Amino acid sequence: MKKNYFIFDVDGTLVDTKFQNIESFKKVMAKNTKVEVGEDALRMASGLPGKETLRRLNIENVDKVYEDWADEMAKLDYTVKLYDGVVELLSFLKKKSYKLGIVTSRTESEIKVDKVLMSIIDYFDTVVEVSDGLKSKPNPDQLLKAIKCLNADKESALYIGDTLYDYQCAKNAGVDFRLACWGYKDDEKEALLSGLPNLKSYNSPYEAIEEFQNQR
Repeated sequence: MKKNYFIFDVDGTLVDTKFQNIESFKKVMAKNTKVEVGEDALRMASGLPGKETLRRLNIENVDKVYEDWADEMAKLDYTVKLYDGVVELLSFLKKKSYKLGIVTSRTESEIKVDKVLMSIIDYFDTVVEVSDGLKSKPNPDQLLKAIKCLNADKESALYIGDTLYDYQCAKNAGVDFRLACWGYKDDEKEALLSGLPNLKSYNSPYEAIEEFQNQR
């Protein structure tokens, strides 16, 4: 079915915050806890709301550690950038008169302090951040709210994200999904897709343009 509504995750999809997220997370864990930062913890740090990540790791004093994490991230703001091709993809979709949305694990304040993200925010017709009353990904609440705000239907919507949490969110909402792999190294991509061989993915934003430039 033709897609008229395109909804994006932020971190790892629109904005490259991988170094910022991982390095600040490692530093705050070493400073405040004795938790070993393994691959599972890094996946949570890259895909879940910050406080939810800390709760799942059974961290004490979540609010304090979260504040420390935010401070460490702020020190690395200079490393954040848009992925190559993101502006071209968003411009292409808007020229086609498609409606665009964001569903993110960030809070409203985390969105507003990010100058890189704010540089493209006007492309989007709705932004659904983590808020009280909505369960975060992989629950479908945020995505379903975005679809409602866009006056869309599930069949004509597409969610694009970079983590299994994004995929599970889309699946739980009954919405088609594409995995954004442009932030992954080849071995990371292979590991992610190994358990989901039929999952459609993009290696760059330009592949998304190719898929939809001729749809009718």
